[in-house]
Amino acid sequence: LAVLDLAEMETLFAGGIETHLTDRHKPQWRISISPEEIELARELANRVTVAVEPLVSSLVRSRDGHILSQKLTLSDWAGRTGRVLEAVTVDERGDLAGLWGNAAGEALARLLAEVLETDGQIEADGAQWADILDGAGGRRGGEAAGHAASAGLHLRCAGGPTAEASTLMVIGGLNEGSFGRARRQEQSRSCRAR
Repeated sequence: LAVLDLAEMETLFAGGIETHLTDRHKPQWRISISPEEIELARELANRVTVAVEPLVSSLVRSRDGHILSQKLTLSDWAGRTGRVLEAVTVDERGDLAGLWGNAAGEALARLLAEVLETDGQIEADGAQWADILDGAGGRRGGEAAGHAASAGLHLRCAGGPTAEASTLMVIGGLNEGSFGRARRQEQSRSCRAR
C-alpha cells in the first residue's frame, strides 16, 4: 500500500485526473463523470488539504521514508485538533452546531480547552496525543471521543464523509503508527472490525 500524503492532495488529484483523461479504456462509471463533477472533486481535494494542514504539518519523513509525527506540546496538539475538527465539520452556512452543539460537543470543547489552558510543557507525538484523547479524563474523555465518532469522526480510523475521513486518516495515522510506529497491529484490527 502506498502512503497517502494529505499535504499533496492537489498533486495527487492532478495526477489522477491526467490518468483519467488519457485512459483509453475507462470503466463505465468514470465515463459518466462530468467536467463539473471533476471541478467539484478538485475543490474538495483543495479544501481537504487546507482543513487537515494543522495536523499534517506536524509530520516529517525519516531518512528511510517513514512518516513520523513531531513531538509537540499537548496544548499545541489540542489547538491543532480543534482547528481540524472545526474545518471538517463546519457546514455551508459556517455553523459548527453539529460538532459543539450538544452535551457531548460541550464535553469535547471543555476537554480541548482545559488542555489548551495548561501551563505545563508536556510533549507527545501524534500516537501519544491520540491515545491521550482516547482515554482523557475517564468517562468525560470517552464521552468526548464518542461525540467525535458520532459526528462522523473517529480517533482511530476514518469513517464518514470524505473530508472527515481524510482528516481522520491523519488523526488515525498518527495513532496507528502509519505516522509513527505505535500500536500498529492493534489499531489496524480495531479499524477493520468497525
